[in-house]
This record gives sequence, C-alpha cells and structure tokens, in this order.
Amino acid sequence: RAPLRALLGIGGDSGEPLSFDFATGGGAFMVAGPPRTGRSTTLASMAVSLLLGGTQLVVLTPRDSQLRQLAAHDLA
Repeated sequence: RAPLRALLGIGGDSGEPLSFDFATGGGAFMVAGPPRTGRSTTLASMAVSLLLGGTQLVVLTPRDSQLRQLAAHDLA
C-alpha cells in the first residue's frame, strides 16, 4: 500500500476498496455535503488509513470536531 493512498471505503457491486492516491491524484481532494452526512467520518477514515501507511499528518479542527480523536491512535 502506498503511503499517500487514503482508503475512502468499500464500494461498487464487487465490494472492493475505494481509495484516493494523493501522490498521483492531484493536489487537492474535497469532502463536501450537508451536516450529518458523514464528512467527518470520511475524513477520519482517510486520516487513519494514511497514518497506518506511515504518512504524517497535521490536522486542524474546531474544538468540537470528532477528528480530534485522531490523537488517540498514537500515530498522529
């Protein structure tokens, strides 16, 4: 697994993993949607998969964001 490949989830009829490679996929990636649609969960999943692949991250969040729990993984 490439260090800059972030797992997005499982999708399609085959149930294969969907991912985005930040090394080859361009300079930006956006997670958008209305409140309570899983944006933070998607970002947290991507961050954990990047951390487990050895990528170092800097995460800036509002005080009440669930993304603050990334520090509990002892990888951030």
